[in-house]
Amino acid sequence: MPYIDIDIDIDDFYDELNRYEKEELIGLLEQDGYLEKKQVFRASEEADGIEGNPMDHEWAEMMNKINESRYQLTPEQETILINLAKSL
Repeated sequence: MPYIDIDIDIDDFYDELNRYEKEELIGLLEQDGYLEKKQVFRASEEADGIEGNPMDHEWAEMMNKINESRYQLTPEQETILINLAKSL
């Protein structure tokens, strides 16, 4: 059997995935320990299976934005969020 070596850029691979395939990739990364389940917040207005009222969708989008931008938070903003989480 011949050996075939194909070099595929990861960006090209990712760009060709549909939404379902990306969710499947996330699941595989979780299984392999590259992502903790709590790190991935999947809820968004476009997500399949989301239930709830418009405020639930707004909340989910807000949490996504905070999660995606967590490295841009100022130390003061981070402290506020940490203290809020501790109080719950």
